[in-house]
Amino acid sequence: MDLLFLDEDVWYAFLFSGIMLGIVEGYKPGPLTTVVITQTLKHNWKSGMKVALSPLLTDGPIILLCALIYRGISENSIASSSLSIAGGLFLVWLSYETAFKTSFEINKENDLYDDSLKKGVITNLLNPNPWSYWALIGAPFLIDAWKIAYWMPLLFIIGFFVCLIGAKTSVALLTGYGSNFVEGKNYKRLMYFCSLTLLVFATMFFMDAINGLK
Repeated sequence: MDLLFLDEDVWYAFLFSGIMLGIVEGYKPGPLTTVVITQTLKHNWKSGMKVALSPLLTDGPIILLCALIYRGISENSIASSSLSIAGGLFLVWLSYETAFKTSFEINKENDLYDDSLKKGVITNLLNPNPWSYWALIGAPFLIDAWKIAYWMPLLFIIGFFVCLIGAKTSVALLTGYGSNFVEGKNYKRLMYFCSLTLLVFATMFFMDAINGLK
């Protein structure tokens, strides 16, 4: 898969893509963001930050497995185009969910002890979104980057995780210090921006699929 806007001389495109997708994944509603808010309200913002760090413990094997599978499949142009279409549809669904599903179901019952990191790890392992994300969206970027230079996938991964964890930590901080950020207008505006960003990436995946079938 050759994503249209990526050029061998524009190495920072991988970093920029990782940054943008990391911001979107970090702020959009979902199981992990809910646990970040819940644990912050039960304890403090540091507990929410522990949850935010949990992808560092869970996503490594997922990334490796999805990248290896995609690398084998992408050699076939029809299979590669089919995956691009699937990735585009997944991005469209994420865009809709991000724009219109911004509510959180918070459990405020107090815990006897702080097991925030454990809850974050369990939530991420049981959540199908990381698998879908890395199989349909992340892997194409990583394999394209690998084809240019063996170290380039790190640009996407670093950009993604720094912004993912940074965004979720900021949610914990804002929640911990009494802000109603996730219930306010600014959060909804941010979600609309994230939704549009996802649509841009979806369009890119669809165009790549069309080019692959020519």
